[in-house]
Amino acid sequence: MYLLFQIILTSGLLYSTSADGEFYDIIENLSVKNVQEAQNEFFNCVVKLDIYNYIDRDTFNVYLSTLRDHIVSREIHPNDTSTKIIEFLELDESYISEEFISCCDIFHSSLFDVEKPKFEDTDDLNVMMYLRFEKAFDVMCNCLENYSAFQEVDECDRKEMSTQNYKNQFRIFTIKSLFKGLIYSTSAEAEFHDIIKYLSSKNLQEAQNKFYNCVVKLDINKYIESDTFNVYLSTLKDHIVSREIHPNDMSTKIIEFLELDESYISEEFKSCCNIFHSNLFDVEKPKFEESVNLNILLYLRFEKAFDVMYDCLENYNSIKDVDENYRIRYGITEPFTCRRNMSTYESKKRYYKSTMENLYDVIIEAKTPNEIVNDLKNSIHSRYYEEPFAKYCAAVYYTYMVTYNSTLNEILNLVGDFMKNTNNITLED
Repeated sequence: MYLLFQIILTSGLLYSTSADGEFYDIIENLSVKNVQEAQNEFFNCVVKLDIYNYIDRDTFNVYLSTLRDHIVSREIHPNDTSTKIIEFLELDESYISEEFISCCDIFHSSLFDVEKPKFEDTDDLNVMMYLRFEKAFDVMCNCLENYSAFQEVDECDRKEMSTQNYKNQFRIFTIKSLFKGLIYSTSAEAEFHDIIKYLSSKNLQEAQNKFYNCVVKLDINKYIESDTFNVYLSTLKDHIVSREIHPNDMSTKIIEFLELDESYISEEFKSCCNIFHSNLFDVEKPKFEESVNLNILLYLRFEKAFDVMYDCLENYNSIKDVDENYRIRYGITEPFTCRRNMSTYESKKRYYKSTMENLYDVIIEAKTPNEIVNDLKNSIHSRYYEEPFAKYCAAVYYTYMVTYNSTLNEILNLVGDFMKNTNNITLED
């Protein structure tokens, strides 16, 4: 538990308290500031448990406040919270269930929640790191020693941590952590559905135009009135994104809308429909310069992009066939998921490397963005797998990786400067 204080003191100190604060000032300030929210989180958790019947909220709030004091002063270890509460309520230990222990963990971890940094730009961060890193590092080590947390770290003590190489690594880790995940253009919390909606809305007009250019020579074209049909195609786009319609059913839905018989569903017409929905998820070349440090970019975005892609694949049922093929190929009898298999260190490392090579190729124009998306899709699915969202979710991954915003270049340059100033130390988790 006390290893949590390492995170608190390398982020919270940089923005919320005095640069002259000691670890106990910060621990006290954080826990006092958060105690009411921590109490609420605890009650929200235990409300469905039997023990809740024995809790008077007003009296118990006072006790939880006292418990906070005892945790901070080391009189009680956070992991003993459940036992202490049972003693206070004069109940037997049968009430200490896994669910109740989890509620206690929620309480003491919420005491030390931290907020988003309040600096305005990367220049502010650069100055702040210069002014406060050494002090913050010492404060963190003092905290780890006070709460006997060094003993939980294998082969690591204050002497080991205080070497210049370790400090340089930790300095880089700190600045990367502060910005990791914060550079997607809309929100640090962007999910697959945000990107799916963004791509399909941005590309809708072009997809409509390409559809019309395709059907212009087909018999069905004489039944299409572009103004009315544009509205329908826009609605069709929404239904595809929301899973109400599968992309492969688009030709049937259009025939129903036009009140025509199925004889109009030719291979050529199906091809036009494929052109429409595939163009909804077209991607663009990144706006990075050729000199961009892709290693830094991937460090900042890879983990989140990877999760976003798999959330997308699972949402659109575009991964179950891969799961089944793996299970049959390797004789796996227990439940198997491609996501779990791809989440191993070695698999992620391969996908990381493949992403970096592909991004480099698209930046130097050795490949087109859509060729890259196909390559990324084929790294997970067979090249013969034709489920549309297998490719479209790869487009989501690619878009998350390359979306540019006004601070990205500053961040890449800033981290690059730190690397140069620390003898080109490599980026490692």
